[in-house]
Amino acid sequence: MHLQVYCVYPDCPVTLIELLKRVDGTYWRKYEDTTISCLLFGSDVGEDFGYYLLSCDDIIEENKHNQSIADDYGEWLEEEDIISIDDRINIHIAMNKRLCFAHCMNNGGTSILYIDFDPINGGKIGQVIRYLHDPDSYIVLADSFDEYLERLTQTDYQFVPQYC
Repeated sequence: MHLQVYCVYPDCPVTLIELLKRVDGTYWRKYEDTTISCLLFGSDVGEDFGYYLLSCDDIIEENKHNQSIADDYGEWLEEEDIISIDDRINIHIAMNKRLCFAHCMNNGGTSILYIDFDPINGGKIGQVIRYLHDPDSYIVLADSFDEYLERLTQTDYQFVPQYC
């Protein structure tokens, strides 16, 4: 399955593919006779907030979302109390051009993590973007997936203690 992710996202970080080879998702994912639901990634939002790794199938499914941030927010883009967007994020490209690899602990409705392959204004190809709802925001968490993982291990982004 991880090869399908490469077909859809040829610039997918090798580190993510290696992770998916070992653990193909942590959100109600069945492995032989055992179903797991495990928060794998921490958050910059706080220690009571974490993310599930999406499976290869889920990553491919997320590729169907072809609206851009500009399409979704339209006239609201100028309303800072409604949405805030990091200048390094291109609001005009379809979301399926970004690799969605994680949903937050409440099924992605509140926060989602993406790998961005089309940054602007000094952004880096492969930067990790965090979408957060209410008020909505899109920010760059790290310049790369590897840097994001490094920040996790350095505790810049906390894990959820009760789930560890």
